[in-house]
Amino acid sequence: MTIGISAMRNLPDGDQNTVIGSEAMLAQDATASGLKDVVAIGYRAFYGTGAGTADPNGTVAIGSSALTALTAGNGNTAIGYKAMFSASSSSESTIMGYEAGMTLAGTHSNSFIGFKAGRLNIGSNNVAIGHGSLDASSGVSDDNVAIGKDAMGGAIAAEVVDDCVAIGSGALSGALESTGADEASGTIAIGKSALAA
Repeated sequence: MTIGISAMRNLPDGDQNTVIGSEAMLAQDATASGLKDVVAIGYRAFYGTGAGTADPNGTVAIGSSALTALTAGNGNTAIGYKAMFSASSSSESTIMGYEAGMTLAGTHSNSFIGFKAGRLNIGSNNVAIGHGSLDASSGVSDDNVAIGKDAMGGAIAAEVVDDCVAIGSGALSGALESTGADEASGTIAIGKSALAA
């Protein structure tokens, strides 16, 4: 089913797809033929790049500009404005929230829920639940659990911080380092503002 101006206009074939919204799946073309079981709802949802899309069957993109750049990866669910916006090759991730997981690329197995949860993250196997949780990490940080408003939401930037657990509002939200005496990988912080400074 297709509803919307230019929705799925260039895809020559595909089965059991539900596409609703102006320009939803617009750039999915003959290089992505055979797409099936895709749900794309919203302006430019699962827009495509015109460079082909490999194995995205079962993809769910709901929200304006959700999952616009995916070219490879399966099992993704992106719900929210710009959720997984620039994810070009990601798989098996569930992302829900405004700009949640917006910059994921080349990642897998992330679960983000909340406003800007995991917004700049480009790592894999992360769980971020809560407003702004794990949202400042732009490095390849893997295997972290951040639960609570702004948990692990501090100045991580391009540092590689892995294997942390932060539970509580603002837990582990200070500047985190990946090397030296202040290395944060493997840190556990439980409680409101625990290890925040």
